[in-house]
Amino acid sequence: MPAKKPAALHVRHDTKADREARILAENRTKSERDLPAEAPVALRNHKDAQAVWRRVIREYNALEGKLVSRLDMDMLMDYCVVVEQIHELDAMRKAAYQQWLELGPIAQDSKENLAQARTKGIGLKTQSELEQLALKWVNQVNEAFETVVKLDSRVDRKRSLAMQYMQSLYMTPRSRAGVVPDGKEIPEEPDDMDKLLSDQFEQLVNAQAGSDD
Repeated sequence: MPAKKPAALHVRHDTKADREARILAENRTKSERDLPAEAPVALRNHKDAQAVWRRVIREYNALEGKLVSRLDMDMLMDYCVVVEQIHELDAMRKAAYQQWLELGPIAQDSKENLAQARTKGIGLKTQSELEQLALKWVNQVNEAFETVVKLDSRVDRKRSLAMQYMQSLYMTPRSRAGVVPDGKEIPEEPDDMDKLLSDQFEQLVNAQAGSDD
């Protein structure tokens, strides 16, 4: 069963009493202390995480309703640090990928030089040196490639973790809309006025059908 949405995100046409009861119930579990606009001291040495904190708080403060409070501070700090780590992993991957691009042609040239040396029948010592050099460049290319693959896997896990935080902190369309898993929609209770008009319309249709008979 999906978690209930905060009153600020509730779109069903509840009665005034229902809305007041919902807000009262939420207020009993909410802290009156808001999250600070500036990043906490714990993020002092995390420049990127501080920037994420300020951006997210600005968006929260722009909302009419209150979705988070001081009780959510640790979770939001963890989210900011994870986003910073994602940026770092992206930078590391970019560097490893650039190294792979640069080493590829060098390794290919080394193998071609070795093939030419063998064709020309050069001395054993020189050929051995070329083999070692070619092997060195090929190994470095493989290492750069493996680094890129490992970083891809690592950053995918970090992004998955960040998404879990975003869901809990109402940062995704799904969490804000309160979508039920498996594509099921939350049934909305009919509005009292809509129900009244619908009943009157049905009576009118039935009366018209009776007169036609």
